[in-house]
Amino acid sequence: MTIKQGLLRGAKKLEQKLIERPDLEAELLLAGILHQNRVFLLAHGEQSLTLRQKIKYQALIYLKSQGWPTAYLTGHQEFFGLDFLVNNKTLIPRPETELLVETALKIIPSAGPATVIEVGTGSGCIIVSVVKNNPNQEVNYQAGEISRGALQIAQINASRYEVADKIKFVHGSLLDLVDKSKLTAPLIILANLPYLTPEQVKNSPSIQREPQSALISGSDGLDLYRELLAQTRGLSIKNLTLILEIDPEQSDAITALAKNYWPEATVEILADFRGQNRIAVITNK
Repeated sequence: MTIKQGLLRGAKKLEQKLIERPDLEAELLLAGILHQNRVFLLAHGEQSLTLRQKIKYQALIYLKSQGWPTAYLTGHQEFFGLDFLVNNKTLIPRPETELLVETALKIIPSAGPATVIEVGTGSGCIIVSVVKNNPNQEVNYQAGEISRGALQIAQINASRYEVADKIKFVHGSLLDLVDKSKLTAPLIILANLPYLTPEQVKNSPSIQREPQSALISGSDGLDLYRELLAQTRGLSIKNLTLILEIDPEQSDAITALAKNYWPEATVEILADFRGQNRIAVITNK
């Protein structure tokens, strides 16, 4: 079986399962097996697959037809122009989350001391992207994750992009991981914590293969953000900014929560590329 034949057969099987964009999915799966990009597939369509490649490709097509995310099957996901390793211990990075990184890069000082903490780092895509794109060498970066499996992936991704020595990775929940005696203002906290409700996950088959602990946070999706905001009250530091990813329907609720814990804070809600409210920026000077 040639590359071209494999792509045609794979796309046809995925189409029968009503997989969105079956041609693209077939290309991504086969490209991952061959350790090549999609351009290679188009340029070498007559190249024959080995028996091992054929068997592995057929297995991945089957798993994809059963609802497994492509990123888990290939072990990779692009985010902010970088390629990140992912597995079923980590949430799959979304394009919408790139707005969180863009916002952080605008707020983090380009020079001078500062502290940046990411809670719930997952694959590490956010903190690694920030470090790679921020020229300020005086920033103290920290990242925490409650899942040891995800934390290991984050550390590997940081090493792949040669920023592991710039980020202190800690196993822990939210701000429990922070050494409060070593914080330097301004303090910027980044978080893409679980913010979905059980009902939302139940009604979204496309995300049900991802770790539930990285998706669900109480009946209204805001339990972890309540806990995080409560913890920030214990930080004896001024010039604090939280940059949080939220569900579009949570704009009013997160604003009210922020004002409850930080009455003098300003809250700005930013829309993603789809026009959906996605990022809450909470600033307390």
